[in-house]
Amino acid sequence: MRDELWLGRQLAVQSGFVWLAEQAPGAPLFAVDRAAVADANIIIYDRGLEDALADILPLGSYAEPRPAIATLSGPAIAPRATQFAGEGWSVVQLVERSPASRLRWRNTAGELLRVRRGSGLSVVALAKSPLGPIRRDEGSLDDLPRLLDEAGDDFLTLVCGPLSPAIASASAAAPATLFTASGLAG
Repeated sequence: MRDELWLGRQLAVQSGFVWLAEQAPGAPLFAVDRAAVADANIIIYDRGLEDALADILPLGSYAEPRPAIATLSGPAIAPRATQFAGEGWSVVQLVERSPASRLRWRNTAGELLRVRRGSGLSVVALAKSPLGPIRRDEGSLDDLPRLLDEAGDDFLTLVCGPLSPAIASASAAAPATLFTASGLAG
């Protein structure tokens, strides 16, 4: 728990970044991922994680489900997540763990390359185990296969960015928007 709190303070949710947080259906979110959800502008989630998210979604937050068909194949990262991060929003995407998860994670590199060409894209991997400490590793998009291999069977959170060229060249924040209600879209 102490490792989770330390990592939560050290890894701030930033504009133009996407947090991809792998979770088990029916299980509570890891503390580091709960903290990220609380700080994000936008939350995108696989539908199997709706109950865990509904229990912790802060008032005024915006969350939308990922289309069900998209959770079965393709990259772990949703096009909407990259779109929002590219516009300068901070995004957390909750990814449901499944037998095909690791293949979906490996396909994520191609999607990130499609969105953000050039250098400067960093990747931080947090390997989370319910019974042990969180392991942290850092690299670039080229290091993603190694980061996935080193995570092994642990749950994974990847922090990727900046996806916005404007954020990469300047520290501009996304405009604030006031929501009068909290809830899950869709």
